[in-house]
Amino acid sequence: MQQQDLAKATACLAREARLLVNTSPVLSGRDSLSTYWLKNTFSTTSNLKIKFLQTGSDATMGYAAGYYTYDIKPTADYPEGATAHGSFLDLARKEGAVWQVTYAHIAEDPSKASK
Repeated sequence: MQQQDLAKATACLAREARLLVNTSPVLSGRDSLSTYWLKNTFSTTSNLKIKFLQTGSDATMGYAAGYYTYDIKPTADYPEGATAHGSFLDLARKEGAVWQVTYAHIAEDPSKASK
């Protein structure tokens, strides 16, 4: 199931997609985002919740902005797990009949260890 979800999420990314996260270097390209962001996120987190504050689009471009929270599975840094939250802005472009994310900006607040 997780592999199918990863493939579906990767298919939503444009070939030249970019990801800017305040806690990481800029990632460019679908393969980089899939390997270094999606794959890691799918394997280390759960319970993603998104609150959209604003969305909009025209015939070829769209955006979404809001807040998110998720749980971090137990790791060496967080033996009991942790929670994370922040804000995001995604931009997408329509290619034929398919919408693809071209840019994602994520502002992540420091993670909070579970007790």
